[in-house]
Amino acid sequence: MAQTKSTVKKKSTTKKKTTSKRATKGRPRRYTAATLQKKVDEYFKQTSNPGVIGLAVYLDVDRETVRTWKVENGPFSGIIKKAYDKVAAAHEERLADGKCTGSIFWLKAQGGWQDKQEVKVEHQGDISLSINIKGLDGADV
Repeated sequence: MAQTKSTVKKKSTTKKKTTSKRATKGRPRRYTAATLQKKVDEYFKQTSNPGVIGLAVYLDVDRETVRTWKVENGPFSGIIKKAYDKVAAAHEERLADGKCTGSIFWLKAQGGWQDKQEVKVEHQGDISLSINIKGLDGADV
């Protein structure tokens, strides 16, 4: 039997270069860092009871979008982290006013607070330990 060679041409894998730094897919961003900062400042000036969801509503974005902006290391991350700190500060002020149940919950869930008890036990002298183990038949082992 004679062997035949077949040749297969590969398709070019070069990508077209885009002139923009951003991907061309999806909706364009509504905010720049400067316009977002301005809107966040407006929100905190106009409300006496700030919250992350309230901020999302004011910005006309989903609350998950605000959380994404916080965790991704993009141009909005620092702005949103400062906004979270302002919300946490408002909850801390409510603690002093006695309106604390909801604030305690928020601070534990979102603000990094936690219940923590430290127990320190000191003992001087010797400690003895006696263990008596019985087998299945009831006799000492």
